[in-house]
Formats: sequence, structure tokens, C-alpha cells
Amino acid sequence: MYVVAYVCLSLSLFLFLKTFFFKAILVRFCQSGTFQGPGTSLYIELCSERWKLKSMLMSIRSLSRVLQTKSDLTFTIASNGAPNIFLWHC
Repeated sequence: MYVVAYVCLSLSLFLFLKTFFFKAILVRFCQSGTFQGPGTSLYIELCSERWKLKSMLMSIRSLSRVLQTKSDLTFTIASNGAPNIFLWHC
């Protein structure tokens, strides 16, 4: 019984540390951008997707904040297709 508990605890600890260290390494490589070695393209792809997702979430949050607090909004489409938001205060 003690052996089973020890094995389960060891396995849980191993999986937690593996996940934690992988995330820490990935964040470090994303921030430095200087990693050279096997799997570089995978790290670069994950980093770019992470930053795309982060910027998209920030855009959604700022837009929802604007929609909650401002009543008069006008949307225009710029030449590159991105929406420009002009706010007028009464």
C-alpha cells in the first residue's frame, strides 16, 4: 500500500515539475528570442501564437471596456482593413 502511494506521489510530482519547467523554459525563450538549437521553429511558432492570442485578448478587452463606458462610437475601416474607433464625448 505504501509502495502504491509512493509511486503515485512520485509520478504526480514528476508530471508537475515537467509541466512547470517546460512552461518556464518556453516563457524564457519567448522573452529572449535568442534560443538556437533543436526545436527552434516549434518554440518560435508557439511564441508567436502566444503573442497573437495575447494581443487579440487585449484588443477584445479594450473594446469591451470602450463599449461599456462610451455611448457614441463610430467605426471606420482603415486602408489596411483594421477598424479605427473614434470617440466623441457629449
